[in-house]
Amino acid sequence: MVVMECSLCSEKVDLGNNPEGTYECPYCNEDFEYEVNRKLREKLETKLDIMPNPSLDIDRPIDEGEGEKLLMLLDDNKKIPGSGLLKEEIIDRGGRNWVDSIVHILFGGAMLGLMLVFIVMFPFDSLVGEGIYGMFCSAGILLFMIPFLLFGSGSVIGGLINLISPGNVEQVLVRIWIHRKKKLVIVVHDVYDVESDVFYEPELISSFHLIRSDCVRVLTERPSDNMGTKGGRKVCIWNQNESKLKRLILELKLFEYDEKEEAEKAARIYAKKLGIPYEGEGLSYWYSLVPQY
Repeated sequence: MVVMECSLCSEKVDLGNNPEGTYECPYCNEDFEYEVNRKLREKLETKLDIMPNPSLDIDRPIDEGEGEKLLMLLDDNKKIPGSGLLKEEIIDRGGRNWVDSIVHILFGGAMLGLMLVFIVMFPFDSLVGEGIYGMFCSAGILLFMIPFLLFGSGSVIGGLINLISPGNVEQVLVRIWIHRKKKLVIVVHDVYDVESDVFYEPELISSFHLIRSDCVRVLTERPSDNMGTKGGRKVCIWNQNESKLKRLILELKLFEYDEKEEAEKAARIYAKKLGIPYEGEGLSYWYSLVPQY
C-alpha cells in the first residue's frame, strides 16, 4: 500500500495498492490527485533547465530547491534528458539490535560506575577543602563530571529503549541520481515499513552540485590487529581542495580490503557516469560529508 499526505489538510491517507488517480480525503472530504500534473512538470523542467552551470564555478553552489524539483520529476516516472541512476541498494534499519544495545548499556554503565567509584573513594571534602576555595573546586569538579554523566546516562537509556521498545523494521531503497547537464547529484530514500506493510513517499536526503575540482577516489583503510578492524575500501566523490574534514563528499560503494581490482573498476565506472576524473587511491578514515543513510 502507499501512504501520502493530503495536499489540502496534510493528513496521511492510505491509497491502497493502486495509487494512480483521484481520491477523496477522509479527513477534509476534498478531492486530490496522486500525480504531478502536466503544468507543474513543465514548470519544474523549465526551472531546472535555467539553472546556472555549476561546473564553471570555483565554490560549490548552494542547492536552492533544485534537488526537490528533480525528485518530483523523477518520482513522476518521467525521463529527464541528461539524468540517470547512479546507484541503487536496499538497506535494513530499525528493529531490536541486541549487539549495539548491549554495547551501549555496558559502555554507559562503565562510565557511570567509574564516576560513582570516584565519588565514594574521594569525597569532595577531602579534595577541595573548605571556604571559598573549596566552593570553586567543588564547582569545577561537578562541571567536569557533567559531560560524562550525560553521555553515560544517554548511552544506557538509548540501549534500554532499543531493547524494550524498538522501532519498526524498515527496508530502505537508497537511490543516487545524477543530472549530468547541471552536475546535480541527489540521494533519495524510498522507505517500506515491514511491520505495517506501508510504502512512504520518496524522501530527498541530500543534494549537491559537482564542481571542476571534484574527482572519484578509492579510500583505503588498512586492516589493524590492534584495533580489531578488517579494513576496507570505499569508492567516493572526493575534493582535495576542501578543508580536511570536508574532502569526502559522498560515499558511492563499499568493498572489502582485498577487493582492490573490483573497487578500482567500480570507481572508473562511476567517474565516467559522473563526468569527473578518477584519481586513484588514498588512505582515509573520514566519513561522508553528505548524509545518505
